[in-house]
Amino acid sequence: MARFKAGQSGNPKGKPPGTKHASTKLRDAISADLHAIVAALVQKAKDGDTGAAALLFSRTLPQLRPQSDPPDVSLGGVTLDERAESVTSAALAGQISPTGATELMGLLRACPEFCVNGV
Repeated sequence: MARFKAGQSGNPKGKPPGTKHASTKLRDAISADLHAIVAALVQKAKDGDTGAAALLFSRTLPQLRPQSDPPDVSLGGVTLDERAESVTSAALAGQISPTGATELMGLLRACPEFCVNGV
């Protein structure tokens, strides 16, 4: 047996118009003092609070990503498997970085037709 009658809402009055979500209320409350909050956080970071510094950095600076020069390796072989093996061998021999090997393997996986026929 159904708990409610068909076509009838379980909450006929519903949410009153203009009611804000709790997170919206919190944002409104914070926005009034935002400059003071950020200034206090900056001051704490300057005073040596590493948690405050970490929070500021995580919200304002982009995350660093590994940078590498283009790998200088000749992809030997004709088949995709042979080329992947040459990348692995070059990485294991220290000729290219692990990041460079990962990038090359990604290229081989993304465009196998080009990498076998075009390079």
